[in-house]
Amino acid sequence: MIHQYEGKATYNGERLYLDKTELIQAGFQPGVRYSTRTDDSLIELSISETGSNRVSQKQRKDRVIPIIDKTGFDIREALADCKHIIVTIHFGRVTIKGIKSTAEQLKKQIVNHTSEKQTDLTTISFCAGAGISSSALVAAGFKEVAAVEYNPKEGRESKFSDIYLQNHNDTIMFNVPMQHLKANDLPAADVWVATLDCV
Repeated sequence: MIHQYEGKATYNGERLYLDKTELIQAGFQPGVRYSTRTDDSLIELSISETGSNRVSQKQRKDRVIPIIDKTGFDIREALADCKHIIVTIHFGRVTIKGIKSTAEQLKKQIVNHTSEKQTDLTTISFCAGAGISSSALVAAGFKEVAAVEYNPKEGRESKFSDIYLQNHNDTIMFNVPMQHLKANDLPAADVWVATLDCV
């Protein structure tokens, strides 16, 4: 099942379900016919007199809400492995774009090019702070192997790096100015991430 708001889970793309009043403004009145086209992780619904689908409806208090409710192999295939979706409503057309995990996509590309077994992609974060961006990377499917954090303006250079290690205790922390590091000081990683510097 697909929810109609960006950022919601997709339940592996088993079903498409939209119930938005904005559909009426776009011409998707209850009873109107529409066609469906899928392309990779994009689904496009277009109003069409010869379309094989029809907009249904539900009653909510004194309002009629149009509903697009569709299942099918093409939708499941287009949204397979998508973690989030973006729904855009235009006049006469609705587009649903599936967003796949960045780490998962990169893993597939690496496996396809090297024929190696799929493993977690690794990262190193610079200006890591207390580890908020690192937590986002881990949630996206990466494995953080090292971080660099040094902030003498706080009066104690290790203030943020100590907090970081409480949340990422299996990561190597370099509590030194990054310009003091050489590339071969760091462990191997697939991605280097530089977050915004505090200044």
